[in-house]
Amino acid sequence: MSEEKEMTFLDHLEELRWHVVRAVASIFIMMILAFIYTEEIFKYIVFAPGHVDFITFRWLCKLGDLTGAAGLCVTDIPMKIQSRFLMGSVSQEDYGLYVLYGLPLGGNSTESLIVEMDEEIVKLQTELITEKDLQKLQNKIENEYVNKNATIEGIAESLATYYLLFGDVNLVNTDIESYRTITREEIREVARKYLNPNQRLLLDYVPSKEKSQN
Repeated sequence: MSEEKEMTFLDHLEELRWHVVRAVASIFIMMILAFIYTEEIFKYIVFAPGHVDFITFRWLCKLGDLTGAAGLCVTDIPMKIQSRFLMGSVSQEDYGLYVLYGLPLGGNSTESLIVEMDEEIVKLQTELITEKDLQKLQNKIENEYVNKNATIEGIAESLATYYLLFGDVNLVNTDIESYRTITREEIREVARKYLNPNQRLLLDYVPSKEKSQN
């Protein structure tokens, strides 16, 4: 019986290289398949447990029929897929923009997103945000301010922005103070002044095969 040949260091490297190549190739192929069948993956795998005809629920229902345990049969799933909402401001030399945009998910319509946005805007106009929420906002702004001005490129961009829009490059040192002095009452007053239905543009961005609803 011949003895097994001992692998050299280079042989081990070669074996490792082919393992890595096969692993990367497998991941790449799976990524392509996932991209091609994105709709099917979400419909039949990701969101499948949100329907009462999900295979596991059917098995449980059959088991409930056999054992007399009716509670095992799922007849209703009060689940709502949360839509995504994002917001941001765009500063300009004369006037700025405040943008609210959302992505309807799980069968939610564009109209339902607008209703939810309007409800939150009304709360902002009629109620004061909590001290905790105000602190979160200030922390977020300070974090963005520090990160933006942590590099030479970031400082240069800030200086150019303050010079072009405000005519004062010293704001790179003092602008953060204006955010620290903002109060909850000021936020409510700004919402009342600017976030009104007659001061906005609704843009419904949909695929070309569908008709816009607004």
